[in-house]
Amino acid sequence: MYSKQVEQVTKAHRKNDYEYKHLDRRSVELINEVTRSNLEIPAGAKEVNMCEALEKMKKKAVERNMLESIQNLMKNLKMTAEQAMDALGMSAEDKKRYVQML
Repeated sequence: MYSKQVEQVTKAHRKNDYEYKHLDRRSVELINEVTRSNLEIPAGAKEVNMCEALEKMKKKAVERNMLESIQNLMKNLKMTAEQAMDALGMSAEDKKRYVQML
């Protein structure tokens, strides 16, 4: 009985998956205003894929925090950018990207 209910809920969720993931532009603008978020709304878009918008927002926050950590190490411990990124265990690929942001 329980597995049948789980199956029904799963089917319903898949059926409405699009509606769960997407919000109209005005709703996202309201969320941004009320929560002081900065969910990205593509130019001209009538709706927003919230999963993608939240992932982008999360990625930007991680980048901002990493950049701040690099800058703090450089300022407070007098490290070079390279030393700071090494101390943070950054990959060579990430180092190239963050050097451009400094």
